[in-house]
Amino acid sequence: MVSAGGGVGPAAPADRRAAGGRIGLLPTSSRLDDFVLVREAGGVSGRGVHRRIRVDAGPEQPHRAAEAAGDLLAATHRRDAVVVGALPFTGDVPALLTIPARTLIRDPEGQVSEVTLDGAWNALPEPAHPGAEPALAGAPQPPDATHAQYTAAVREALRRIDAGDLRKVVLARSRTVVAPTDLAAVLRRLAARDPRCHVFAAAIPGPGVVAGATPELLVRRRGDLVFSTPLAGSAARGADPASDRDAAERLMASVKDRAEHRLVVEAVADALAPLCRDLRVDPQPSMSGTATVWHLSTNLRGVLRNRDLSALTLAAHLHPTPAVCGVPRDIARGVIDDLETVPRGFYAGLVGWVDGSGDGEWAITLRCAEIRAAAARLFAGAGIIAGSDPEAEFAETEIKFRALAEGLTAAL
Repeated sequence: MVSAGGGVGPAAPADRRAAGGRIGLLPTSSRLDDFVLVREAGGVSGRGVHRRIRVDAGPEQPHRAAEAAGDLLAATHRRDAVVVGALPFTGDVPALLTIPARTLIRDPEGQVSEVTLDGAWNALPEPAHPGAEPALAGAPQPPDATHAQYTAAVREALRRIDAGDLRKVVLARSRTVVAPTDLAAVLRRLAARDPRCHVFAAAIPGPGVVAGATPELLVRRRGDLVFSTPLAGSAARGADPASDRDAAERLMASVKDRAEHRLVVEAVADALAPLCRDLRVDPQPSMSGTATVWHLSTNLRGVLRNRDLSALTLAAHLHPTPAVCGVPRDIARGVIDDLETVPRGFYAGLVGWVDGSGDGEWAITLRCAEIRAAAARLFAGAGIIAGSDPEAEFAETEIKFRALAEGLTAAL
């Protein structure tokens, strides 16, 4: 069920105009209604609310969100209008989808388009600290897992893998820090630190914000073309060129990491193949690096059979991949529910945009934090397969925490 919320009356005609030059997509001040998904020179940013709906918790939430986004866009009668938002890992919490009052879109060639619609520029309350409603702010929160709890969870996951039903599961842990007082400064720091990541921020119910810098694009649609770049298998980057090159070479040669990566690529290809009349998958993985981590990466490129499938509909078909869940999916979800001490919320969910023509892109909300009231809860995970070492998996999550934690604490 989708319920309305945050509407601001009849739509005014949209105005879209090409703009040259380097228009900044990152906000200069923090607002709960801001949306950002920016990587290097391209991306989308939105401000204010033209229309907003809440997608209720429950089964098939991503597919219901895709339908709701289509209804929102159809009501504008504009193919250039854009819906933005974030969806949780599972449908256990509600989500928000928004048509911003003002949207900037920069394509990879540097061309910037602007869409402006009438709206309420302060549709959510603006507390001095980005955060939650008073009732939520005082609600007890589950404690973050300790080192001992996380490594014990990994050992239990390995026991279940050895039992034969489970092939892979991603286990996450959280860390709670003081929330930044200036979210815009966090986003700018993350973008400067690692322009290859998708820096993002999106409103979530509460009110609150999910924000971070994810390395993984789940799906992009341009006309009848679809692209996906799954990541799996990772290693810490070296402190100097020689050690960094050695870390990359060891990752590429790792039997364990390549097996983990292959599970993800096969799952994405299997999901896309029925939707495409042509699908091409790179025969071998390549290296993709963030500021702190090397990843194994594979490109998939397809031609859709049906152009009525929007970018968000495609994301709903793919989510969650084994990169954030496991194999088999349903068994892995049960293991995650059993072994993780803190509900994931919007971690390992989706963040992105879709326009009235169905084009758009959706990334996986990794290296992220949920910011509510005075606390920011960070999340990081590691893929567990046969042969995983509990201490090494804990160390991997520590590395993944590093960039976001530094960005958050530096903005206090």
